[in-house]
Amino acid sequence: MAEQEINNRGGIHSRQVDAIIEDSKSSAKDGLSAFHKLKAQGVKLFLVSMTAVAKTVSPIADREQLLQVALSADPFIAEEGKYTFRTYYGLDLEIRKMVDHIQSLGGKRVAALYINTPEVFNAVTKTLPNALEKIGAELIITEPFSFTTKDVRSLVAKIASKKPNWVIVEDYGSIYPNIIKEASALGIKNTLIGGIGFLG
Repeated sequence: MAEQEINNRGGIHSRQVDAIIEDSKSSAKDGLSAFHKLKAQGVKLFLVSMTAVAKTVSPIADREQLLQVALSADPFIAEEGKYTFRTYYGLDLEIRKMVDHIQSLGGKRVAALYINTPEVFNAVTKTLPNALEKIGAELIITEPFSFTTKDVRSLVAKIASKKPNWVIVEDYGSIYPNIIKEASALGIKNTLIGGIGFLG
């Protein structure tokens, strides 16, 4: 584990690292509860995943001068407060890299299946069509889903009916197994291209 490796090398500035993990369950409410629980234990640095959770934590982190490192796709999350920092490179770059990959593979018909959050919506509806146009490809269908979506069969079926060459999937990771299962059943598994959430 990274914590043990760091401590075996003398820690950070000669101080041992103690990593305490709480699950936000991808929910701002649960994330805030986890934040308060960790704060009560004296934690001073928070590595927070998910934009909604980071936005909820930010005003409290500012007020109490606690550092938050936000693993967020929102390019403006660091502007939420002076104690919030962002390390993720962002969806715009991720989308452009996927389009570069599509260009190298060939194929002009692209679909998108995505989690409907403000930052992902903007990337899929603005950045993606513009990037595809530059390589002579087109976005033929987009299908959004929510955090509570579990059954993606109808969404994947709509996309499959359009016969895309490639399907860009943007999610934070939890629904990928369901998407892959349905895409396999419909014969389009090998068209899926995902971002960093695909690795989760």
